[in-house]
Amino acid sequence: KVSGDITWIGVKAGQTVYAGQVLATVGNTNAKAAVADAEASLAQSKLQLEKDSASAPIDYQNAVDSLTSAKVDLSTTFNNTFNTLSNTYLDLPAVVSGTQNILYGYDLNTSGGQWNVDFMTSLFNNKDADRVKINDFATIAETDYKAARTKYDASFLQYKTITRSSSIEDIQALLNNSVDTTTSIAQAIQSELNLLSLISDTATTYNLKLPTVFSTMQTNARGFLSTTNTDLSNLLSAQKSIIASNQTIKTDQQNITLMQVGNSTDGSNPISLQISQNSLAKQGRDLENLKIALNDYTVVAPFGGTISSVAAVVGDTAGTV
Repeated sequence: KVSGDITWIGVKAGQTVYAGQVLATVGNTNAKAAVADAEASLAQSKLQLEKDSASAPIDYQNAVDSLTSAKVDLSTTFNNTFNTLSNTYLDLPAVVSGTQNILYGYDLNTSGGQWNVDFMTSLFNNKDADRVKINDFATIAETDYKAARTKYDASFLQYKTITRSSSIEDIQALLNNSVDTTTSIAQAIQSELNLLSLISDTATTYNLKLPTVFSTMQTNARGFLSTTNTDLSNLLSAQKSIIASNQTIKTDQQNITLMQVGNSTDGSNPISLQISQNSLAKQGRDLENLKIALNDYTVVAPFGGTISSVAAVVGDTAGTV
């Protein structure tokens, strides 16, 4: 069944042999090495299985503890989120009021007869190109403010209904709406700053002196934008923390489910161990097959009788039949 060099011949011509008697052997160094390697690999796998079996209950308990901890972390995250929302809605009323005043206050008209936005758009009525551009910027600022104000009024009303004991779903909903609202407010302020900047640049071009309060309005707008950007950053961080906490819980739950596949709910025999056990059994069968195959390197008498002649010598190559 094998090919190789003859390493030993145990009979000579005229010798009587019995069925099953060894007549000769073929070199089996590689086959023995394969058996030795398989034995070493099997022993290593057994040790690893013992180690994994001992670790399985510990790993399962760690997974359960991790899930419990993740749920506590999520609760803490929502508590921190409520704090973030509270701080945001402490800031926004003044920001929104100040943003409204930049457009619809009477600071620029000493007689109090015009809104600030109307005063600014009327400054350059005799400069057609500048007037059109300023009107466009003013329209954008007013549109953005009105959109932001609508969102703010709805979100602030929603905030008033939320407490620390509110459901996670309600706090999550307010957080999502607050991110949208705060983003809209930041855009409205930026549009107002763009308008103020255009007015300032155009006034400089025509050597027109603006009321002293104009620079105060610009400073206030920058302050409003800084406050709003900070609140928006905090809200986005809260969103990110909630997503991360939920993902951790989901991953821990999936790990526990996998550990319970095909065994009791204590996770003492996770699917990884079951796979290792099956692999170990196959290694054992493969080793036995390798040991059985060693017999193929020994030539035996198929029946009893007398050796008539021996044509081969040690070192000759034997081929398969």
